[in-house]
Amino acid sequence: MQAMQENLTPREQEIFDLLLDGTSPKDIVFKLGISLSKVDYHRNNMYRKLGVKGIHEFLTKYGNGKNNLASRDTETFNSLASEENPLIIIPYYNNPYSWHYYINFPMFLRNKITAGDVYTFTCKFTSSINIDEFRIGLAEHTIEDDENGQKQYGYITLFNSISMLSKIKANFIYESSSVLQPDKTASSKNPIANNFTLDTFPYTTSQSTLTFTRFELEKTN
Repeated sequence: MQAMQENLTPREQEIFDLLLDGTSPKDIVFKLGISLSKVDYHRNNMYRKLGVKGIHEFLTKYGNGKNNLASRDTETFNSLASEENPLIIIPYYNNPYSWHYYINFPMFLRNKITAGDVYTFTCKFTSSINIDEFRIGLAEHTIEDDENGQKQYGYITLFNSISMLSKIKANFIYESSSVLQPDKTASSKNPIANNFTLDTFPYTTSQSTLTFTRFELEKTN
């Protein structure tokens, strides 16, 4: 492990030490005087050089119990896929707009999405078909009874979806990371109301299968 650590740049080593001390990415921004996107850039390069897939594996491998980030893992960091256990998503029919899918990350069961929160989503995946655009966002999944007592489902957008990748080719491996910051606070008391959403645009006659070997959401403030 020492040899792998020696390959880190001085900036990556700084982030290495700060993460082990329990410093959040948001606090690293202030300590080092760089942007959050730069922190994410150097941190992801550090993970790659160390051969780890995220903060939990990093702390397990290098932490030796000297920090308290691991105990906060389920509240601030969720990983739903790995090389050994890929996450397969088949977005559902949303004609004429797109193919759509939503996920309730475990962290949202305890803490609702709040205005000003900062989340970093990181993924690695392949698609079974060509996709023009891959978008992500955050939304509140409302559940209400209509006048006949039937459940009606809807969405309140907490953060306008952003384009993460475009011109995706079938069976190619793509990796990307993006930051989401909601400008509204969820109001529902339902623990499954807070959702991460993804869409593939435009709507196509063929339904895609997305195979993720990395699918991580981290609350970074």
